[in-house]
Amino acid sequence: MKRMSKAFYLGSFIGAAALLLFFVIIVGLAVSPSTSIEISKAKAMTSIMLILIVCFAVMIYLFVVTAIMFYRMWDAIRDGGTAVSPGLAVVLLLIPLVNLAWMLLVYPLYMKH
Repeated sequence: MKRMSKAFYLGSFIGAAALLLFFVIIVGLAVSPSTSIEISKAKAMTSIMLILIVCFAVMIYLFVVTAIMFYRMWDAIRDGGTAVSPGLAVVLLLIPLVNLAWMLLVYPLYMKH
């Protein structure tokens, strides 16, 4: 069983939030009012598209980090009595109602472990 790095997981979430905030501020400052309405609209649409692309990339990164964390949590609490492997448990997180029940089961078990 591999140990979970608290610094990596916490740093990933704090770093992602800081990156998004920094990027939104930089793009917001870059979009300055122009004399032409068409140029202002083009700058606004470009900045919105850039923000959406960065948000999507950060969302994918955080999903992968969270999946790794849940995999390691399930591997740590698995006692051999369950047929669900850590990989299957992470895949089951993609099913909407199963993920809620799974998280309500795993977090208390992980805290006890």
